[in-house]
Amino acid sequence: MSSVEELLYRARPGGKGAAAAIRDLLDLGAAVLDQAVMAFEREPWDSPGLAEVIRRNRSPEAVSVHLKNLTSGSLELSRLAMEAVGASGDPAAVQHLVDILTDGEQFETCRALAASALGAHAGGDVSAVLRETVDRQAARTVDDEDPRSLLIEAVVALAKHGDNSRAPLLLEIASHSDSAAQEEAVHGLEVAVADGMVEMLDTLSRDPSPVAAVLAAKPLFLLGDVKSCEILRAMAGADDYDVSQNAMSYLWRLLGTEPRDSDELDVARHEWDTVASTMVDGVCYRTGRPVDIPQLAEVLRDSEDVWLRGQLTDELRNRTGIDVAGAILQEQEQELVHWVEERGFVAGALYRWGHRQEIPAG
Repeated sequence: MSSVEELLYRARPGGKGAAAAIRDLLDLGAAVLDQAVMAFEREPWDSPGLAEVIRRNRSPEAVSVHLKNLTSGSLELSRLAMEAVGASGDPAAVQHLVDILTDGEQFETCRALAASALGAHAGGDVSAVLRETVDRQAARTVDDEDPRSLLIEAVVALAKHGDNSRAPLLLEIASHSDSAAQEEAVHGLEVAVADGMVEMLDTLSRDPSPVAAVLAAKPLFLLGDVKSCEILRAMAGADDYDVSQNAMSYLWRLLGTEPRDSDELDVARHEWDTVASTMVDGVCYRTGRPVDIPQLAEVLRDSEDVWLRGQLTDELRNRTGIDVAGAILQEQEQELVHWVEERGFVAGALYRWGHRQEIPAG
């Protein structure tokens, strides 16, 4: 077994134990990218570490490899290649994503992947083409079996660029409980923000389907305003175990205390009353105080709790737009704290992907 083959073998399962091998492969750059792709294609669903190697290879030489795989027969490989191209910042390469997005002859799934990848594109202005895509898709005649993936991905990509003008479409889709697209639309509200979303999430939180209620909790947590916290408190007392436990977990993080079992709900209510007495409208809260994003980055840097680190990695990515997982992989957690601090995030303000947003009305 060659040294590269050994690295690919060690990197394949992903996770902390594979991080060193993944870093070594990334240091080798485009020279090993074709080998990583071939190894990944043999076992795509069992190779999260190789997926990291592919999506994080973003040099000019690597981009030329990714361009060959944008419309691969493997949908998962196409997704990784598009993610790498979108994050590369190469204008000419990103234009290939735009071409796929706007090509009506392409499969809608492939176009949805292109829209998602454009959400990670930091350079240039792709908002206009994303808005046009949303408007075209919104005008289509659909039924409840249509997943509407392209429309939703384009709305979320726009939101990542700070444009929530099309976000109300997600509320419309999410409100249809029998729709195949409902789950994806609710997930989209973890990024996109629209007036009326709190009321809609409140309705979902009481939906007879536990799936819908569970999904509603995370966007409520990320909003962190008074009304959203009250809804989570009510959900913590739900009869359904999954709904109550999920809401309780998010509620404790908002309160800034350790998670407890549902049989200690009375304790949660007492602590909630104490915190709620200090809360005001129009503020995003976290750990019982107006959210302090740099402090969350410090907690991530200092914590050894695997579960908490995973949650904070996802949350900080959502709030800042910074590739937090990449910073952890490259052992740059101290640098991550500095990157967050230099963005000048205002305490108590709502941020999505680094863009400040108003707390939605209703």
